Amino acid sequence: MDFVYNDGGRAASGYKGRPGDCVVRASAIAVQKPYREVYDAINALALEERTRRGRTRSSARSGVERTTYERYLKQLRWEWVPTMQVGSGCRVHRRTRNYPRDAWW
Repeated sequence: MDFVYNDGGRAASGYKGRPGDCVVRASAIAVQKPYREVYDAINALALEERTRRGRTRSSARSGVERTTYERYLKQLRWEWVPTMQVGSGCRVHRRTRNYPRDAWW
C-alpha cells in the first residue's frame, strides 16, 4: 500500500498556511464531504459547547477537542472507537489486513 497525500480538500477551498486542522482534514476524507462543510460544522458545534475554566473552545483551525469531534461523527451516525488507552500500548497497526477488503482507498 503506497502513501498518497490528501489534504482533504483544504487547498481547493482556498485555505493557506499551516494550521492545526488535522481533525477537519481527516474527517473530510473519512466522511467524503467537502473540507469547507466539515470546517463550518465543527466550528458550529464548538460554539454550542460550554468551556471549562482555563480551557479554550474547540476551533477547526487550531484544534478540536475530543467531545467536539465525537459529537460531529455521532451526527453522521459514525462511532469513534479508540484503538489505544493509557498504559495499554498500541494494539492496532496500519496494515492492510486490519482493514476491510472493500476499503474505499
